[in-house]
Amino acid sequence: MPDAQRLTDFLFAELEGNPQRRTTKHALNGFVDVRAQCASRKMLVAATRPTASPMVFFFGKEQLKKREGRVVVL
Repeated sequence: MPDAQRLTDFLFAELEGNPQRRTTKHALNGFVDVRAQCASRKMLVAATRPTASPMVFFFGKEQLKKREGRVVVL
């Protein structure tokens, strides 16, 4: 069951879609609803969800590659 020390673990498990028992999910929602600090922590965890950015294509990529290798003797 969720408590203040393990709340973040439960929130990340919910965010990642890990299967939880219905009673655990109900207890987590009740725990977050009762405490205002937990609601803010839930929003912070939800904000950590990365989103994919659009792919960037570079034109003239061949000009960026090294043309020849050099060995410098020290």
